Amino acid sequence: MEQGPRQDALLYIREHFCISMQQRGEPAYPFSSGDLLSPEALKPVLAKQAEQLGHPNSIVTGTLFAKRYSVLVMGLVAAFSLFDCILDIKPDNIRFKLTKEAEMEYQILQSPIRMLPAEKVELRSIAAADFASALFLEHIKPVFAAVSVYTGAKLPHMWSLVSHNLQNLFLRLELQCLTEEAASRRRMLSADRELLLAPLLHTPSAVFENPLALKLRSFSHETRQDESFYLRRHCCLAYRLSLDGEAHGNCLTCPKATVQERLAKWAEEC
Repeated sequence: MEQGPRQDALLYIREHFCISMQQRGEPAYPFSSGDLLSPEALKPVLAKQAEQLGHPNSIVTGTLFAKRYSVLVMGLVAAFSLFDCILDIKPDNIRFKLTKEAEMEYQILQSPIRMLPAEKVELRSIAAADFASALFLEHIKPVFAAVSVYTGAKLPHMWSLVSHNLQNLFLRLELQCLTEEAASRRRMLSADRELLLAPLLHTPSAVFENPLALKLRSFSHETRQDESFYLRRHCCLAYRLSLDGEAHGNCLTCPKATVQERLAKWAEEC
């Protein structure tokens, strides 16, 4: 087992995001993210997810795929920003298995974990730009493009679900670092957030528009002082599901939800 920050990062992402590092002798999960780039390999994955979701239309399945896949993105970003760890995120190195309601558990094949230069601002910024390019442009972009072509799900909607979850992730992490002892980590989180969600992504060879650069509305209420979260730009379409004969309804952060619905969901999730 990796020691120090590496071990802490692996434990954290396993507990919060269902991402594990493959252990010696452990079989690999059945699918890789690289498989999703092939229509032949993508078809059974989405067919199984559609079955678990009660066979909605393909646009719902594809949109919810993006929402489920954003859990992987959050875990990789948390390892990066909270523990200074860069994991091997090439599509062929990320494995997954389907669990229930189209959810996925992820497995990173055994590979070295690089450590970020935590306190060297310029070097960290360069590393963050490289990380963003590898994750968003080389991994998520082709996977989402393949799912969008196959299902008809709208790419801007898929990216907006990832952006929403990342923005709420950074909000939570920064609120956990309000003490004087955690001030340095809070500054790093803020810098990483600004870079990863900036309108433009700078790579060594080019500059790209960032599909995650969205302004989101914040929600708070007088009954829950000092608590807030961001609302989604686009609905994830889960309200169209009916599982076990019960309608799913709107999610807590859905832009379609009323204040009363949001407060009721908020109370349920506490």
